[in-house]
Amino acid sequence: MARPESGSKRTHGGPRQLSPRGCLFVLLGAWAAWVLVDLVRLGVFSGRRLADAIFEMPSLGAPLFLAVGLSPLLARAWGQERRKRAFPNEPWMWERGWDRTGARSMEPARLGAHLVLAVVLTLVCAMVALLARYVVRSDFLLLALSPFYAVTLGLWAWWGWRAVRVARFRGPYLRYATFPFFLGERLQGDLEGVERIEGFTRLTVTLRCVRERWTGSGRGRRVARETIHEQSWETGPAGVVQRLVGASAVEAPTGSTRPVIPVRFELPDADLGTALLADPARKWELHARAERPGLDLEASFLVPVYARRQKST
Repeated sequence: MARPESGSKRTHGGPRQLSPRGCLFVLLGAWAAWVLVDLVRLGVFSGRRLADAIFEMPSLGAPLFLAVGLSPLLARAWGQERRKRAFPNEPWMWERGWDRTGARSMEPARLGAHLVLAVVLTLVCAMVALLARYVVRSDFLLLALSPFYAVTLGLWAWWGWRAVRVARFRGPYLRYATFPFFLGERLQGDLEGVERIEGFTRLTVTLRCVRERWTGSGRGRRVARETIHEQSWETGPAGVVQRLVGASAVEAPTGSTRPVIPVRFELPDADLGTALLADPARKWELHARAERPGLDLEASFLVPVYARRQKST
């Protein structure tokens, strides 16, 4: 009986599969062949300057366009994989880099997004006005565009009002008692920055779970929000207490006290855990509104609410 040769290996089973690195090499080889075909087709090897032909090469323009479009998705996927390696036993950290001590108000970030919208709309109105005045030379067209100018001015006025309010209260802070919060248990923490809303008569705190999904297409594409759980309570100046700064299960006390408003909600025992990357997405938000003379405080916080039975995979 013939003996097998020493060191020889046999592969049994199904067909061999390419590794991710092998797939990458195949794609790079196909792209290099595409570039070579474009160079030959545009006569670069026949004496034409490469700088003149580079703008006519779809082998360069198409991958660049695709890379720009996919870069946000790739960055998000890379960040999620990095967080999975850093927090293997904490799946709530995989979809967002949560701050374990607390959450800041989302109003300043929303203010920045609205500023971008106001600037873009202003530039569009200015370009259309210049075209109507110096190219079309139509005063009637300028008059017909007046409603768009009014909308732009209204947007700037609305943004200025919110900017003044954000600057006045400088962003309240919700300090967690525990991290994260689990369904069927208690959401508890302290609302800090109360000294900036002195003189308030009533504070309404609302906790809601919302579902967000994209609807429509093209320019009509928007985010539709649906509230699937909501509870709220009210308090007055008597609800303000003095507490050690950072006196929570997450952060040790620092020895100084400041006025805070304790926040506490009993969470439902339901399948409503946070899912920021799902479609539709699901998130938990805590909204605080303080009524006071002059400007009212409005602040929203994104809070980490998950199911305790959720395990790492």
